[in-house]
Amino acid sequence: MRLRGICVAALFFATNCAAHADCFTTAAATHGVREDLLRAIAKVESNYNPEALNPTSHALGVMQIHPVNFNSLQKYDITEPDLHQPCTNINVGAWILAGFIKQYGPVWRAVGAYGAGNGKSREVEAQRAVYAAKVQQALIVLKYKPSNKASAVYKLPAWPVMVVLE
Repeated sequence: MRLRGICVAALFFATNCAAHADCFTTAAATHGVREDLLRAIAKVESNYNPEALNPTSHALGVMQIHPVNFNSLQKYDITEPDLHQPCTNINVGAWILAGFIKQYGPVWRAVGAYGAGNGKSREVEAQRAVYAAKVQQALIVLKYKPSNKASAVYKLPAWPVMVVLE
């Protein structure tokens, strides 16, 4: 009986993972952002956890949508409960990222703004750089992760923190 429960849970998780994959693909295409970049942000934000909730900022879901966005989302009939749905959350995250890319251009500063906002102070600028570096590291690991999981050592390319996206 317990084994059957584990198998059902594993099947549910595998189905959700496949659905999440489609969500990233669709959201990236819809909003004109790179899918791998969107996935890297999700890795940094929540480790792909649709139930993630930041106890301090109250950001939620896979892409950690911040409450500051809730008013803007109401125009599109997207409510806070809707953001608990992984595909909606990922789509909103792609929309937010696309907005920052439109504001700053296709540079790491736009990615940094996703995590640290678009304030003009030196402190916010520094936070953007730190966040962008985390996303960049996640992106590198996604792109250059060895196919053989037994291989624990692999060399990552040395990329500067602030570069133009491909």
